[in-house]
Amino acid sequence: MSVRRRAAKDISKDVLTRQMARMRAFARDDSGAMAAPTIFFFLAMLAVGGLGIDLLRMERDRTVLQYTLDRAVLAAADLDQPLAPEVVVQDYLSKAGMEEYDQPPELSQWLGYKSVERTINTTFNAHLLKFSGGSDMPMYANSRAEETIGSVEISMVLDISGSMNSNRRLINLKSAAHSFIDQITQNTNTDNLSISIIPYATQVNAGEALLSKYNAGFDDLPASEWNYSHCVNFVYDQYAKTTLDPAERLERTAHFDPFTYSENKIARPVCLTRDGSAILPSTHDPTTLHNYIDGLTAWGNTSIDIGMKWGSALLDPTARPVVNALIDDGEIEAQFLNRPTEDNHGHTLKIIILMSDGENTNQYMMNPSRRSTMSDVWYNAETGRYSVYHSNGTKNYYWPHKNDWYDHPYGNGTHTV
Repeated sequence: MSVRRRAAKDISKDVLTRQMARMRAFARDDSGAMAAPTIFFFLAMLAVGGLGIDLLRMERDRTVLQYTLDRAVLAAADLDQPLAPEVVVQDYLSKAGMEEYDQPPELSQWLGYKSVERTINTTFNAHLLKFSGGSDMPMYANSRAEETIGSVEISMVLDISGSMNSNRRLINLKSAAHSFIDQITQNTNTDNLSISIIPYATQVNAGEALLSKYNAGFDDLPASEWNYSHCVNFVYDQYAKTTLDPAERLERTAHFDPFTYSENKIARPVCLTRDGSAILPSTHDPTTLHNYIDGLTAWGNTSIDIGMKWGSALLDPTARPVVNALIDDGEIEAQFLNRPTEDNHGHTLKIIILMSDGENTNQYMMNPSRRSTMSDVWYNAETGRYSVYHSNGTKNYYWPHKNDWYDHPYGNGTHTV
């Protein structure tokens, strides 16, 4: 039997035909045509979904951060807050698990004003967003709070006793007072500011205008009976309170000089009479305040308690009728009407500033038995000499200019030299 062999050319042609048929069949087959778009859209959805989830997570954390920061800054800006702002803010953040944001806030502070601001710039650690080629996202929070007092009332109680003349103490006091006035007037709305200056030494010279609004006669005599000096002897009960009712009976300080031992006229009275020693009530004018401080001179003992009593009295609401009366007299400006404000007024800050170089020294008051009736001093107006009665046997009158004792006052009887 014979076998017929196919030519190689015929076999190659057959294979090519079958392959072409298969390619035509593949081209006609549409199964799996959406696979590529599906994969593309799946990846796109993953990216968008991841972005949305990470944005939600970031906004959650940013809201918590902002809320915590707001509370921290509000607490730090409280004028009654005893802790430093950086301590308060960091404490709030630490207790919220955000201790990594350790950076001090910005602080602006002055008398009756406090502003605290804190900004946090950080990044949020993204998760799903990174699967689509994204990265961490920035996260920002800012908070600012301030508290301001509506008005400020100040008493500056300044030591002008004799010891202030040594070691540049009075010069330094004036420099500090000038600096304070500059700071307070330049950083405070002066329409809501009032400053009184109360100088003190052995006593406090209230001044004729101010003392005339109080019930400060001399024992049973009215205040207008004499006009040598304008001081008040405060008693224990009056030191136990900040008030000084204008209707309250006050004991006026006598006009006498325990420091001068001669026949000369009273030179250094217990109650100050020298220029620039009287209380300067309620003003906010920088020029007036600076000029007043420049005019201060020092001499006498130290009575911080009397200075503080007047300082507190002029901040107490009981001084309001006095201030209003001084306005009526043209002594102070009308804008201070109805000051001082009530003590519980939340928008008013009341301050006493005391400057001194030491502690209290001797105070002098006239013996109560000498505050009325005639004294034992006999004065001769023609010669300007005097003599003093004292029981001394037959010679009861001492003549200082003779340094001797006689049986009659100087100017009486036969011995007149």
